[in-house]
Amino acid sequence: MEWFRDVAANLASILAPDGSYFLNIKEHAEDGQRHLYVKDLFITHARQWGWRFVDEFCWRKTDNACRADEQPL
Repeated sequence: MEWFRDVAANLASILAPDGSYFLNIKEHAEDGQRHLYVKDLFITHARQWGWRFVDEFCWRKTDNACRADEQPL
């Protein structure tokens, strides 16, 4: 998780002691399965860097982001 260590340190330096942040990240899928780097990142936040993992959110995107002249797939 070295690739995120500096980001986590910078966040910790500017947040209040009881502050929080929202990380919008999604692992990619390959050969029909998700890679685990996002789960590993959550675990590293808690176990190595002392962060608290509170919840995971999922939301449904309600607009299909298609222009009027395009058809959704």
